[in-house]
Amino acid sequence: MRYQIRAAQIDDLAEIIQLNRRTGLSEWSEESYREAVASKQFLLIVIELPEEEKNRIAGFAVATVIFTDLEILRLAVKPSWQRRGLGSVLLQHVLEWGKEQGCKRCLLEVNADNQAAIHLYKKYDFVELYRRKNYYSHPPGDALVMESRLHRVHAERTGRVPIR
Repeated sequence: MRYQIRAAQIDDLAEIIQLNRRTGLSEWSEESYREAVASKQFLLIVIELPEEEKNRIAGFAVATVIFTDLEILRLAVKPSWQRRGLGSVLLQHVLEWGKEQGCKRCLLEVNADNQAAIHLYKKYDFVELYRRKNYYSHPPGDALVMESRLHRVHAERTGRVPIR
């Protein structure tokens, strides 16, 4: 499978927002995505499949840095492309970016019912810090707040290309 990781562009937002809805992530406004594309404080990357004629974006991730913490705000892979390693590729790129920014740890929230995502994060040494009861409304559920110390992150990198 060939893929390309690249910084998202404004032209990608319609497809990213559609993918956000299809994967069941909590809603994010178009304005929030526009800010993430425009601001150097955010990383918004897409994983693109060149063979696809339309809807080439198979996944995306959004992250930001707060002091020495990397916070993953969004990570999604198109349902038809899940369980093929694309989530790992996105996560590796985001974690590497955070280390390049001088971050010492990474934080994220995940729906407690999303076992596939939790399994992925645990492969990268994420541990549960605590649970936020009834945090999500669509779909309803608890959030797990997870953390990984970046010095312990899995070191193998595949397919990495410069993002910015």
